[in-house]
Amino acid sequence: VVVATSKDFSANENLKYIYETICLNTNLDVRVLDNFNEGFYENRKKYYLLSRAKVIVVDDYFYPLYRKKISRSQYYVQLWHAAGAYKKFAYSAISARQSNSLEFEKKAHQQYTHIVASSEDVGEIYAQAFNHPKEKIKTIGFPRTDILYNFEYRKFIKDRFSKLYPELSDKKIILYAPTFRGGETERVNFKSKIDWEKVKIPIDTIVLVKYLS
Repeated sequence: VVVATSKDFSANENLKYIYETICLNTNLDVRVLDNFNEGFYENRKKYYLLSRAKVIVVDDYFYPLYRKKISRSQYYVQLWHAAGAYKKFAYSAISARQSNSLEFEKKAHQQYTHIVASSEDVGEIYAQAFNHPKEKIKTIGFPRTDILYNFEYRKFIKDRFSKLYPELSDKKIILYAPTFRGGETERVNFKSKIDWEKVKIPIDTIVLVKYLS
């Protein structure tokens, strides 16, 4: 099994969860491939592993396979990194501003054998966005949120949070964590337009604000 990203694996919670789960629960040979910009010889090794893998798992656009055919005996699984479908993407965004071309989207997505979605409704959207039949969409949940079903982990996090912020233990907590598009400069300089002084928040409630880092 190859868990692959053309970006930095250490920052990818979705693929890290898949990798760790496979390692802990199976005897499969699982490899991580990332950062396809390390030179000819390093990339050659990575492409060899991709060609030999029985299963290739990605969760975003994966350019190393755009112009290369996978074998008919291989499984190419797209997890997709978004926990839902809150914006248009892939084929569904072709007519939008700053969208990719039809040819680009075709090269990026045509080879998937399985596409994982978080629900039936999201599965319908994914089928259209990736231009694949519904039979390829597996509505089995979103990998990195599986841990929320681990009650021991949830208790551990709540206890740790209470110890760090005991003054919030009896408060209702609302998390505001906006995501936004644009380049790196725009993200760093992002300023929320919300005037928090004008927001009427009940006395038993606090709002935690987390901007994209």
